[in-house]
Amino acid sequence: MLHRPQEVGRFMRSYSVIVGGDEGLERGLQGSVDAGSVNTAAIAENSHGLLSFGTSLGTVEFWDPRSKLRVATLQTNDGGITALSYSPSGLSLATGSTTGIVRLYDLRRPSPLMTKDQGFGNHIRKLIHLSTSSEEKMILSADRDIIQVFNETTGDPFLSIQPDVELHDVAWYKDSGMLFSANEGKQQHAWFIPALVTLFTRGTSCDTDSPLT
Repeated sequence: MLHRPQEVGRFMRSYSVIVGGDEGLERGLQGSVDAGSVNTAAIAENSHGLLSFGTSLGTVEFWDPRSKLRVATLQTNDGGITALSYSPSGLSLATGSTTGIVRLYDLRRPSPLMTKDQGFGNHIRKLIHLSTSSEEKMILSADRDIIQVFNETTGDPFLSIQPDVELHDVAWYKDSGMLFSANEGKQQHAWFIPALVTLFTRGTSCDTDSPLT
């Protein structure tokens, strides 16, 4: 069930996205997601506003919140989709799968621009579009074992972080250079990455890029 909040804090009338079965589809009054489960969702909230749902069948369904209809379906071949991330422009979409594969798409093309293997065979738990202080576009991908950041254009690795504990989620404090993780350890982990800082003015010094625990 999806709700659209009004400015006053109350909710407008909701509409349903019905989930069918992996081997059969039950049609709802306002349409159905063609899979047994929706694993993840993303919204291009700063651009065209499409809602995207990653499913257990390895598809990404795109829904228009205005018409409340599915407008497109993207088929991948990497197992179920477990993570999604839109770029600020809304034209780039990163997908992560149960097999540890990350694909980068331009929404104007059906084939991926880039494919990256996380390398551990675990499902992708987080994807984030990042930008550096030099305005390079990056993609952060994380599974249970490792956080990796790579260049969105070339695919070149930028950094990797491999904690001693299992990762559950990763958050980026935008423009600050700070990454935070929820994990199986007693303490939350935080890392300061100077190259991701865009708020400070030139000449401001920062004295560490090591994990804070």
